[in-house]
Amino acid sequence: MSLRTALWLRRCRRRGARIRLVGRPVLLGSGDIEIGDDVEIVSSPVPSHFLAAGAARLEVGDGVRIGHGAAISALGHVRIGAGARLGPFCVVSDSDFHEVGDRAVRPKPRPVIIGKDVRIGSRVTVLPGSTIGDGARIEAGSTVGGHIPAGTHAAGVPALPVRAAGVPGVHPVHDAADGDDLQVSVPRLVMRALGLSRPPEAQSGPDQIEQWDSLGSLKLLASLEEEFQVSLQETELANARCVADLVAAVDAARRRAIGA
Repeated sequence: MSLRTALWLRRCRRRGARIRLVGRPVLLGSGDIEIGDDVEIVSSPVPSHFLAAGAARLEVGDGVRIGHGAAISALGHVRIGAGARLGPFCVVSDSDFHEVGDRAVRPKPRPVIIGKDVRIGSRVTVLPGSTIGDGARIEAGSTVGGHIPAGTHAAGVPALPVRAAGVPGVHPVHDAADGDDLQVSVPRLVMRALGLSRPPEAQSGPDQIEQWDSLGSLKLLASLEEEFQVSLQETELANARCVADLVAAVDAARRRAIGA
């Protein structure tokens, strides 16, 4: 293991052999993070984030590959089985971080177990309490909530077994950048990233959208940078109090890129 890898992963309770890092991941929290042998974690062009809070345990098995922009959060227990592949901008969490309607109440985390040799496409969200059996395949843009049996090919919101006649519940994931009207495309992206039923109003923000919490902010940052191919400054997202602020941040990032 290189000195750089050892330094960047110094927060881990266990670091396996032959770990490959592409870019620098962000590791947070005081809980246990364990990374197995032959793991690849991609954090370029967008960093992947790993959180193990308090006494939580986050396990990444041997031979796992995690794409860029991933957000994996454990307040209790998250396990990713050997040989699993997680695409870019996947979100895995064992907690909702607060009760619906009361941000002061933290719900009890529910373990998330991802089996061996699972294939998870880009922008998949795995909700608290979910289990994905060995060898299952989850299509891009899906949301997993519950149990996916071993060997199942699932897709949609929520993820269901794929049928010959089509995939029920799949939401389109490529329309956010159609055209150049950020007033329309950014709210659509916020809807998809946070799992809303419709695009939010321009003045809607964390106070009106319960899903716009700390994990939601990570989803928005990763989604905005990927969709619009921009680099956002941390303060821009931290200071955003509504969707209109996100529109202004993306516009400013585009202008910076042109000026560069």
